Amino acid sequence: MRYRPNLALLVGFGLICFFTSSCEDPNRSFNSNPSLVIEPGFQYRVVFDNPVDSLASGQLFEGITSLAASPMAPMYQKPLIIKADDLLARISPNWRSFIRWADSHSYTLSLGLICNSLASAPATDLKYLRNLNRWQNELWLHGWDHEVGNNIAEFSGHSLAYQTTHLKESIKWAEAKLGLELRTFGPPGNRFDSFTSAAFLANPQLKVWFHTDDSLNFPYVIKIGWIVESSAGELRPFDQFREELHRNSDDDVIIFQVHPAEWEESDLGQFREMVDYALETFDLWLTTPYAYFTWRYDMANLVILKVTETEYIIDSRSLVYPHQLELVAEPASFYSVESIRENS
Repeated sequence: MRYRPNLALLVGFGLICFFTSSCEDPNRSFNSNPSLVIEPGFQYRVVFDNPVDSLASGQLFEGITSLAASPMAPMYQKPLIIKADDLLARISPNWRSFIRWADSHSYTLSLGLICNSLASAPATDLKYLRNLNRWQNELWLHGWDHEVGNNIAEFSGHSLAYQTTHLKESIKWAEAKLGLELRTFGPPGNRFDSFTSAAFLANPQLKVWFHTDDSLNFPYVIKIGWIVESSAGELRPFDQFREELHRNSDDDVIIFQVHPAEWEESDLGQFREMVDYALETFDLWLTTPYAYFTWRYDMANLVILKVTETEYIIDSRSLVYPHQLELVAEPASFYSVESIRENS
C-alpha cells in the first residue's frame, strides 16, 4: 500500500522551514544546483516568489489527475524524446554543435553511442562525454560496432552468444571509460531478430528498448518512427514534418529520431525550428528514455501539499527512483525538509 502522509506533520515541517531559513543548506538552492532532483524517501520544501496557482492553501495533490494541476505540471505533459543516433566517442564538430545548441536551451538529448569507439577515443573527448549533465542527457547503447549490412546486422543474423557479448562489452566499456551505466538499447538500423530479446534480458542493467513495435510488453519498449527525417541524415521539408508530427501526436511519447553527424550546417537550424514548433504546438515535455521509464513507474506516487500561496511540500517517500524536478516557475528556494531539521 502506498504511504499516505500525515498532513499535520507536513504542515508542521513547512512552517518550521518557513521560519528557519538561516538553517538552510545553500548547496541545495536552485541557483547553485540548477538540476533539481527529488530522491526517494525524502520530503522537500519549494518556495516561489509569486503564487503559481489560485488554489487555496492546504490543497493536497495526489494521483495523476491532481498532480497534473500541481506546480510539477510540466512533468505530466506528453513526453518528447530527441533520439540522436550514431555518436562516436571521438566527438565530431557536428556533434559538438548539436550538443552545444541543446545545452544552450537546456534541452534534453538521448545520444546513441557506438561503444567500440570508446577504445580509441582521445582522453579529451572521453572527458567531454563524462562531463555531460547526466540529468539533462542520456547516453544509450547503439551497438558495439554498428554493423548494418544488406543481409546481416549487428543484432540480426548473428548468434545469441554474439549478440549477448556485444551488449556486455558495450556496457563494460562505458563503465570503464565513462563511469556510466547504460540503461537503454537501440539496435543499429533498428534491426533485430529472434535472439535479440534473450540477449537483452541476459544484460539486466538494460531497462528500455527503442523498438519498431510498441505492442510488445517485453522488455520495456519505446516505439520509434521517422517524424523528423525521411531517412538517416535527411531532414523532411517542414510541411512534411508537420504532417508527420500531427499524424503521430496521439502516441504516448513522441520520438524525434535524427542523425546529426550527417547534417549540413543549415540542418541544425531547421531542426531547431522543428523542435520549437513541436514544443509550442503540443506543449510537450523533453525527457530521456530511461527517465521516461522511471517516471512512468513513479508518476502517481508523489504527494504535494500547498502550505501557503507560494510554498509547497513535495513528499517523495513513496518513490522508487530519483527524478529531475521540473516546475511551472523557477523556485526561490528548494530544500530537503529532513536536512533542514537536522541542521537547525
